[in-house]
Amino acid sequence: MKILKRVLPMALASLLVLSSAIPAFAAETSGTAPSKKEEVIYITLDAGGTLKSSYVVNSFSGGNITDYGDYASVKMLNTSDLIEQNGDTITFSTSAPKAYYQGELTDTEIPWNISLRYYLDG
Repeated sequence: MKILKRVLPMALASLLVLSSAIPAFAAETSGTAPSKKEEVIYITLDAGGTLKSSYVVNSFSGGNITDYGDYASVKMLNTSDLIEQNGDTITFSTSAPKAYYQGELTDTEIPWNISLRYYLDG
């Protein structure tokens, strides 16, 4: 009985660790590994806090890239590679170690409200 109390928790812990690693192994062996994506959103406001423009800069390591986003337009920022936009699908191929593209957002809602008040003499 004491052996069962020691072996059962160790077996369950090993099973949990191994089951979480299986999807990672499957993703790596299915062909090319997916490129790591980094995304930064930039918002420009006027002096009154009204939205003027917003755009996203996405960066990927080299390769054949397929990304998704609801953009009015897209453009490559650091390479002269061709970029194609078909609906919300963006595709390009690059040999650069890091590729950046910019997408102009069509509909943006700022997730916070900021207000400033100035008082003169009280």
